[in-house]
Amino acid sequence: MKKMTKRKLQAIRTKNNILEIALPMIKEKGFANVTVDDICIAAGIAKGTFYHYFESKEKVFGNTGIMLDDLQLDNLLNNKQISSLDKIYYIVDAYMLFIKNQGIDITRQLFKAFLDGNDIYNEETTGIDILLNTIDEGIERKEFNTNLTTYEIAELILSYSMGLIVY
Repeated sequence: MKKMTKRKLQAIRTKNNILEIALPMIKEKGFANVTVDDICIAAGIAKGTFYHYFESKEKVFGNTGIMLDDLQLDNLLNNKQISSLDKIYYIVDAYMLFIKNQGIDITRQLFKAFLDGNDIYNEETTGIDILLNTIDEGIERKEFNTNLTTYEIAELILSYSMGLIVY
């Protein structure tokens, strides 16, 4: 796995800043009562910056999977001493803690988007990429004894995580 560049780390910081502003607003006021303009004003960014990172307000939810300190995450993922399975445990645990801290409205909107068939994720959704890369690493390191593909393992992990959240 390649180490992140300074540009990529800055992009993650900017995206996380938008999320750190948007999600508490949505949690406090409700999804329907927060506009993109509200988020931009609170974050001190131009509307174009918002749309550079998110196609819509709904797409914000596609990026709620993992909000970890980017340097901490980069160090974790590039640490060859930590097994891929332990990295996945860490990622799932961080996701659970994030959902718990965001509360019911954020979680409801996230699941509503899934159930409505809305594609809230995109190719740059960090959490999904991280999970897939970590699974690939585990397969390459022969840490997983399975006949499943990377995507099948990811689906199992995500299904398990979502089941825990609903429960």
